[in-house]
Amino acid sequence: DATYDGWSPQDQGIDAGIQVVKGFSRSGNHSVKMNINKSNWDGSANLQGSGSPRAQLVKSSREFPIKMNKEYWLGVSTFIPTTWTDEQGASNNTEVLWQFHGSNGGPGQGKSPPLNLGIRGDTIYVANRTGAYSDKVIGNDLWTAPLANEKGKWTDWVIRVKFSLKNDGIVQVWRNGVQIADLRNAPTIYEGKDPSSRASLFIALSLYKPKFVKVPTTVRNHTMYYDEFNMFEGTNGYSKVDPSK
Repeated sequence: DATYDGWSPQDQGIDAGIQVVKGFSRSGNHSVKMNINKSNWDGSANLQGSGSPRAQLVKSSREFPIKMNKEYWLGVSTFIPTTWTDEQGASNNTEVLWQFHGSNGGPGQGKSPPLNLGIRGDTIYVANRTGAYSDKVIGNDLWTAPLANEKGKWTDWVIRVKFSLKNDGIVQVWRNGVQIADLRNAPTIYEGKDPSSRASLFIALSLYKPKFVKVPTTVRNHTMYYDEFNMFEGTNGYSKVDPSK
């Protein structure tokens, strides 16, 4: 869809929309609005079997392949409105925002994303997941903060990542120019279902609530915005992707 500049939209549900909106942005004139509405999975729209509730833009591994053992930089801005409703008493009903995801049985595919920004109740976090596919994947929160700190303003993210199953991986994250995560000389991804697969990973900008209808929730509707996305392959890429530039 040329509207999304090489991204593939995945908006499961009638009102789980992805829209390019004018007049609200981090910079320039446009941003991407994402919305999920629980009423689409309550029975009236008969979408319960259509997949996990999400509004998501995917930059496929064909469009921008993220290969193992190579260094990448990502910059993006997010906006979470003050009207965002926090989950109450349902800490496992998480939401996935920007994420790196494996594909085709390769490393980081088949379970939770190996690296993502997420929301858990009233907490926002950056998580990295490692381990053997045959075992329970190990999830590590590299950073957590009160979600209230993010509401009602644009937040700029810069991510440096090198996915590796060995002790030479990298995950570094900056929030509004301040470094909040620094993981180096460690595994940064979990094994894939198919050990022989060399499939590349892909990036997704998401509003994805996988257990929206599977566990109790106090949320009916969520909306957020994305802007200023950039990616770069190579070293010293901070200035090339920084949303504030």
